[in-house]
Amino acid sequence: YYGNFLNLSLINILAISLKDAPLLSFWKEILLILFAIFGAILFCILLWQSVKISKIEIKFASFFSLAVFALAIFFNPLTNSCIGIFQILNPKYHKVFRSQLQAHIVEPNPNSNFKKKNIVYIYLESFSRDFTTKFDNLTPNLNAISNRLDFTNINQIPQGATVTMEGIFASQCGLPFGFFARPSKRGEQVITKGSGMKFPKNILCATQILQNKGYYTYFIKSDHLKYQRTKEFLQSRNYDETNGALELKKMGAKSENEWGIDDDEMFDFAWQDFQKLSQSKEKFIQVVLNIGMHSPSGFVSKKCENLNRNFNGMLRAVHCTDFLVSDFISKIRSSKYSNDTIIAIQSDHLMPYLLVSDLRQSDLENSKLFFTILDDDLQGVSEISNHGSSLDTFTTLLGYLGLVDEMNLGRNILKKESLNLIPNIGNVYSTAMFATDDLKYDDKRYKNDKIAQ
Repeated sequence: YYGNFLNLSLINILAISLKDAPLLSFWKEILLILFAIFGAILFCILLWQSVKISKIEIKFASFFSLAVFALAIFFNPLTNSCIGIFQILNPKYHKVFRSQLQAHIVEPNPNSNFKKKNIVYIYLESFSRDFTTKFDNLTPNLNAISNRLDFTNINQIPQGATVTMEGIFASQCGLPFGFFARPSKRGEQVITKGSGMKFPKNILCATQILQNKGYYTYFIKSDHLKYQRTKEFLQSRNYDETNGALELKKMGAKSENEWGIDDDEMFDFAWQDFQKLSQSKEKFIQVVLNIGMHSPSGFVSKKCENLNRNFNGMLRAVHCTDFLVSDFISKIRSSKYSNDTIIAIQSDHLMPYLLVSDLRQSDLENSKLFFTILDDDLQGVSEISNHGSSLDTFTTLLGYLGLVDEMNLGRNILKKESLNLIPNIGNVYSTAMFATDDLKYDDKRYKNDKIAQ
């Protein structure tokens, strides 16, 4: 259903996405899988019965069947996947990939002089760039936004950025996300005891860089903070303020869905908090994550009930998201704080189209991630076709501000080439997913690069 065989990405999904998820939302998919398993078992039983009653004898049949069985296991993709995962989890078997990963890692080196504006960074659940181009009147409000840089060639990396927590981690840290389940060393602190999750602390991520420059860090999302270990990630990055579905309910939110609070109420709270943050003297970054387009069918908030009814199912949820996000942006840009605020919007990840009943995979299977930067200092809409990936988005925003152009594996694609263009870079990504704890910034390499520049 995710278009992958057994790999580290699937392990991530099983490790962080099943707990606390409303699995009954996917009852059709679960039923189909059970039918497929039942059908496979029934086929094997019937085949065995047919072979059992056959009186035909074949010379050396036993040896032949054993040989074919061994070859089937040897050439099965599952075998290759298990070998690959074993190598990733045991660094001594893939020293080449580890050395390549280490060579590409760059420690962020923030500049002192940069564009010191407040930042609103919006992640859109499962949003694809093709929603804005291939469907008439689906996203009229987002398409009409001016004064922005529109990045048209942002690609999702194959592993470590395919679900929400992965996408957030990949963009903010410039690294693919891995489920850090290795036992902690003696004396090493684990954020949540017994959970097995240990977000790395030896790397710098975007919000920490901003925090070190005096920014207040704020996070709000429509679903629960505990889902996909979001709260543990936020704690590991030292966020100053965090709000999820439970916190929003305590503040008075009433409209709920299977995953959390409806987007219209969440954006209302985000707007109220934006005003409070803007009134304070310190700079801030406000990270916002919606839930409206979550598979399999999405959610349509009450504020969207009177919108264009030509769309149904997930497309109607996309249309609603276009309205709510644009309304939130319009409030910011109409306020007295607009000139002092930069807004970035990106997909957290591409939509898992096979899980969406009313969308064909062929409609959007080759889509790009949505990523755009809004700033009153810009004029009109400038399309940027430079190749980028899930790892480059936040780094590019920091580069636009003049803060950093390189962050771990992330690159500011306005100035530098994305690592995603390197042949076989997927092996480096896979290694990074389970090697982040062991990474070390190479100060010598970075200084040499600065001298060469």
